[in-house]
Amino acid sequence: AHSIGALPVAEAVVARPGRLNRIVLVAAVAPVVGERAIDTIPTQRRGGYYELAESSADNTVMPDFASTRARFFNELPDDRARAAYDRLTPQPFDVYLQPAVACLGELGVPIRYLAPADDRNFDADVTARYAAAAGADVEMIAGDHCAMLSEPHALVEALLAGA
Repeated sequence: AHSIGALPVAEAVVARPGRLNRIVLVAAVAPVVGERAIDTIPTQRRGGYYELAESSADNTVMPDFASTRARFFNELPDDRARAAYDRLTPQPFDVYLQPAVACLGELGVPIRYLAPADDRNFDADVTARYAAAAGADVEMIAGDHCAMLSEPHALVEALLAGA
């Protein structure tokens, strides 16, 4: 699971016990029980999420290209960053506001946490906190926040190394 896409994973494990035998998180949000994803966003950026949601017609969050490029696609050439951005869809803001009902690190499923070395969305402290909440050690890989785009071979190698 990648980034905010990791949020429903804990709920899936609770809803379907025994169905997953391992989880790999890549630059993933991993809150503890009761914590909201919005609360894990650095304070200096948090207000922007509220502003984006309030200014949208459907309470969604879609950062502009410049900030998305700087945080998520910082290793990609401009044309590839633009193409990746153009495929993004606005994210429902309510997802960021829901308290976590389960903590990945407490569910008994082995977890790996892969952290791209040039991730400008999650700094080292945030990464360490997410990995700890998931009950995993941080495994550094090459790439930016979206390593599957910036360093796909490094990501595949890391995935296969843990298989």
